Amino acid sequence: MNQDNPFKNWHERFAILVSFIVVSLSMLAHDGTDTATQQRRNIYIKYGFRVQRRNPTLFFVPSLYTIAKGQRHYLGETYGTLSGSQGKGNAHLNAQLITGNISHYRKIMPILTEFLTIKPYSPTLIGENILSPFHPDNHIFYRYKSNYISTTTRMLHYKPRIENTQLVSGTAIINDSTGTILSASLHGDYEMLKFNMMLELDNTRNTVTKIETNTDFSFFGNRIHSHFLSHANCPITLPDSINKRYPGNSTLMDTLRPVPLSAYEQDVYRMIDSISNRTYNDSTPQRNRTLHNLRNNAWDFIGDNLLSSIGMENDNSYIRLSPILNPFYFAYSPSNGLSYKMRAGAEYQFSERTSLGLNPLIGYNFKYKQFFFSAPLRYTFNKNHNTWVEYTWSNGNRITNSSVLKIIEHERMDTIDFSALGLDYFRDNSFKIAFNSGIGKHLNVNIATVYHRRSAMQRTLMQLLGKPDVYRSFAPSLTLTWMPSPHLPIFTANYERAIRNVFKSDMIYERWEFDASYSKKMRRLRMLSARIGGGFYTNRSTNYFVDFENFHATYLPDSWNDDWSGHFQLLNSEWYNASKYYVRSNVTYESPLMAVSHLPWIGKFTETERIYLNTLIIEHTQPPYMELGYGFSNKICSVALFTNLLNWNIKEVGCKFTMELFRHW
Repeated sequence: MNQDNPFKNWHERFAILVSFIVVSLSMLAHDGTDTATQQRRNIYIKYGFRVQRRNPTLFFVPSLYTIAKGQRHYLGETYGTLSGSQGKGNAHLNAQLITGNISHYRKIMPILTEFLTIKPYSPTLIGENILSPFHPDNHIFYRYKSNYISTTTRMLHYKPRIENTQLVSGTAIINDSTGTILSASLHGDYEMLKFNMMLELDNTRNTVTKIETNTDFSFFGNRIHSHFLSHANCPITLPDSINKRYPGNSTLMDTLRPVPLSAYEQDVYRMIDSISNRTYNDSTPQRNRTLHNLRNNAWDFIGDNLLSSIGMENDNSYIRLSPILNPFYFAYSPSNGLSYKMRAGAEYQFSERTSLGLNPLIGYNFKYKQFFFSAPLRYTFNKNHNTWVEYTWSNGNRITNSSVLKIIEHERMDTIDFSALGLDYFRDNSFKIAFNSGIGKHLNVNIATVYHRRSAMQRTLMQLLGKPDVYRSFAPSLTLTWMPSPHLPIFTANYERAIRNVFKSDMIYERWEFDASYSKKMRRLRMLSARIGGGFYTNRSTNYFVDFENFHATYLPDSWNDDWSGHFQLLNSEWYNASKYYVRSNVTYESPLMAVSHLPWIGKFTETERIYLNTLIIEHTQPPYMELGYGFSNKICSVALFTNLLNWNIKEVGCKFTMELFRHW
């Protein structure tokens, strides 16, 4: 076979086609769960970091605080067990023994552990990222050529048709008769890392037995090289009494290590021993020792609590907190301006079915100069039936009340421009208690009571005008959710009725809302999302505060995967409270390598693209209000451009932007 030009003759093309079909059939055949991969296996992992260049900006990279100062050479080894299906990407690592100069409770580049569960037989190699060249759904993205290296094996070469971070290049050695992968090399980009990976697979069980990865990280002049090696199916099983609470036993690790250390790694270990054995002389003043310890503890506090995510967990509980100072948690939207947010979470599990959890969200909006928060505390009675009770305190629904402003202007008949005084803006503190339970597999019932205390942002002016500066409402509600099938839409119906004179409530209303949402995952990471719904008020004793559950303004826009689909991006906050009814629809189509990906220069960094179509009908829109948008996301940021149509005329154009850098670190 002519290796230089494998497409020279028709029979050579046919041979390559047959080879790829055999590999594809093998992928499909192993797409199910292999019982062998569910067994618990012993695994050895070695990881090293070499800081080639660094500057103060490295402190702001999550998980790299540890190597942003001090030493430049780091080495660690872990021995434990791997359970679950490694080939399907859901393997769980139980680390029993840890050695090296990386603290066992700190993690450097934890994203590297995602290379541990590489999925060559799935549509994506790492999580939902990087389209696998071995899966038949992705063949349109790659060019292939092959040649025999023996009578039973074939070398398959693959490279992307277009240069993009969602695609990889490399080679694979294939068993020609079974189509199984014996070994493979992968070269590509993933989450700010350029990687070169070598895989070895067990031909009998189709599990990855060896992974060797070299990565290079570059960021604002910082350069870090890492080496990652894992060996599965190691012969020695450690007793359960040995666990990661007893790190540093290098003598025991010497007996477990399946491959010898390199000369460089031996030098790093000698350096570690030299530093750990270094002590102060007896003549060293106690003041110097104290200052040294205080300085180290202060840097540790800064790194652990300000610049890095905080997390602790055991068998029954966990606590998580996003970094307090993280420049990549900023977001911008055309309607709400710039915002910053933090997330936290804590849960204690009493049993397999009962737990207590708290998941607050805290943020600040710079346009409105206001803090927003939501603090849901949930006690779960039965996870199998989704039975729980939850108390939520929040102020995240800043609301406008144009009816109050109209009444003031009508009564006063002054030449004062009351609209410029901000009298129609109110802060909304809400308190909600909800009980939720599933009935069977398809129906979910939620019974709740919600109390709103809406206070005017210009309270003094409201009092001078003789108007109430606080409005209260108390309302029970019932929400039914019907999930007929994973392949059909989810239907929701909500009914809420306010009751007067409960906790000083002074409003009466009755509200109905209906909603249907549908999300269809398709081949090659494509997705179609659609949402349609509507709501209306009945039995209203007042026109104050039109406040729908499924149609309201949000002031802390989130990342690409959270709220970009199914929301209006250019709609002014006053429009949400200007009508007693609404009918809305939101449709989003998402696909990798759709349009911009094929352009030079910027195309290689575009991972996922979206098209948006949003439509709204309220009292004051004839014909409907519409939003059209296009967006793309990559490892650095997510950007979308929107334009809206009112009376079939373009009203404005806006851009939404969030930082995605290191979001998965």
